[in-house]
Amino acid sequence: MNMIKWLCFGVMLAGAVVVSFNLDPILGIELLFVGNAAWLVTAVRSQDWPSAANFAMLATVWLLGIVQYYIG
Repeated sequence: MNMIKWLCFGVMLAGAVVVSFNLDPILGIELLFVGNAAWLVTAVRSQDWPSAANFAMLATVWLLGIVQYYIG
């Protein structure tokens, strides 16, 4: 389970680097969303509810950012 969390962290780190260097902001936000959503699934499967609540909130924020980018 720890290896999966490190992979999720790596995806989120890649998204943060993409956004930070202004390479492709929407790609970075999508990577952050995918990393957070994957970590959320991992947290729910391991019944780590505080972590699941935290990553559900973060995944929702990134999802709303993606929706706002494509709609508005």
